[in-house]
Amino acid sequence: MNPWETLRPPSRMRDIKEEALAKASKSSEKIAFRGKIITAKKREKTRIETVYRVVRKHLLRSIKILRTYYDAHPFYQDLVKLFYPEEDIRISLKRLEGSIRTLEMLRASYLDRLKYIRDTEEAARIRKEALGRILSIPVRRKKQLNYALELWKYAHKLPSIDFDEPIVVISGPPNVGKSSLINRLSTAKVKVASYPFTTKEIHVGHIETKYFRIQLIDTPGLLDRPLKERNEVEMQAIYALKHLPDLILFMFDPSPGRYYEADQQVAIYREIRELFGDKPYLLVINKIDDEDVDIEEFLEEEAYKISILKDLGVEELRETILNKVLKGG
Repeated sequence: MNPWETLRPPSRMRDIKEEALAKASKSSEKIAFRGKIITAKKREKTRIETVYRVVRKHLLRSIKILRTYYDAHPFYQDLVKLFYPEEDIRISLKRLEGSIRTLEMLRASYLDRLKYIRDTEEAARIRKEALGRILSIPVRRKKQLNYALELWKYAHKLPSIDFDEPIVVISGPPNVGKSSLINRLSTAKVKVASYPFTTKEIHVGHIETKYFRIQLIDTPGLLDRPLKERNEVEMQAIYALKHLPDLILFMFDPSPGRYYEADQQVAIYREIRELFGDKPYLLVINKIDDEDVDIEEFLEEEAYKISILKDLGVEELRETILNKVLKGG
């Protein structure tokens, strides 16, 4: 499953300060009067402790977000690295962890000083100094806190994959009908349009049966170019093909309005086959309802011929997917 899905993000800088001071004020008001000095000590201690806890909470949330990268499945690690380099994650994590140590030392130091105060003015002075230094920590770590927040915004929306369930990755050039197929076969509702590059991220649907469930992964379209020239959108598809599939379903479009000519679509398939040849494949030629299609110019390999638009061969394809997954390809 997506390891960031249930994590809580840190607040923005202004909100951290406002939360800390508001809670500190409220908590100190609950301290009953038991003598001038004793009450001052308890109230100022409560304020320091409260601000410390709020700042620590947000630092730890950020640390958890960054640490989760190292425990995540390689699929999620690769997706995150597309936009958040591992070295940047490491540096940010190291600095935030250092801030936690500084925070702990400040808390211990000021609480210790409060033990020996002799008047309320001294207590207030120690509290003001403590809060100023404690609240300066998130200010100094604003860059790292914002980095963790932005990483979380991206990572927690990544698809949730169950690696204990069978996975079928649907791939191919742009505009071949990948999203339409996953909408037809599964529970997913993926945006579909008549122009290419509609899918810019990975989507997950499920085929539900009486005894088990299959995950269908819809991927962005792949262009006819070398791996090193592929952009971040295409690399999502590459990483899905690399890490996820029990079965790869590769689709072709033979229609006159296709985005790529047949030889280019075949070239993409052959590159993917060369990269991930250890996976079982299922080839599908879509849009056979068009009277001008010529499927002879495609592969000589066996391929399923379907029309999602006319619902031709789709149910047979679904049964083949179930059988191949059950038999392990």
